[in-house]
Amino acid sequence: MTEKMSVVLFSGSVDKLIGTTILVGGAVGMDFDVDIFLQMWGVHAFTKAQANNENLPLSKEFEQYGPAITSRLKELKMPSWVEMLRQARSSGNVKIHACSTAMSLWGLKKEDLIDIVDDVMGAGEFVERSKDAKETYFV
Repeated sequence: MTEKMSVVLFSGSVDKLIGTTILVGGAVGMDFDVDIFLQMWGVHAFTKAQANNENLPLSKEFEQYGPAITSRLKELKMPSWVEMLRQARSSGNVKIHACSTAMSLWGLKKEDLIDIVDDVMGAGEFVERSKDAKETYFV
């Protein structure tokens, strides 16, 4: 049986989005099935209006490194967090779920989110999906 990993993505800061996508890519490389549950700022980051925004903030404690990190990512020709996640998701092992409560709070509909978000669900449904996960992360 394939191992499962669950990630609750609460943050919308670019450093945490990049870190999450690298973690998910590693799990996919190890043949894990991955469920990502977007909450609050995570949902906001996955909107069509924000996902391709190159000026998403870093976490407050690291914001002074923003220009240096942006420059270094360009030097390394690293794809955006969206593209890294899109690549991981192309394996078929990654499902992305938006929190129904966060969607209501932001006044969003599924069509307001980028195409890699699979569905909208409640927290209880995500907990049920995640109960057998070998690894669980909150970002």
